[in-house]
Amino acid sequence: MSEEVEAIKNAIDLNRQSLVETMLGHLGVDEIDEQTFQELKLMVEYADHERLKYLKALETQEVVEYFLKDKLV
Repeated sequence: MSEEVEAIKNAIDLNRQSLVETMLGHLGVDEIDEQTFQELKLMVEYADHERLKYLKALETQEVVEYFLKDKLV
């Protein structure tokens, strides 16, 4: 794996960790066990994959509508 790919994966992981920490802080949770923290990160990862599917579908639909409405008419 290239250094660039590894750096991006690390950045994604840090972002997920930060999101979980921010949510826990907002809820007033100061400490949780490591296993629970990792499970929460996995939940965020799963949500990332689902969100990415929706984003790609949205982008595709926007392109289709743009060309159907603005370019082909």
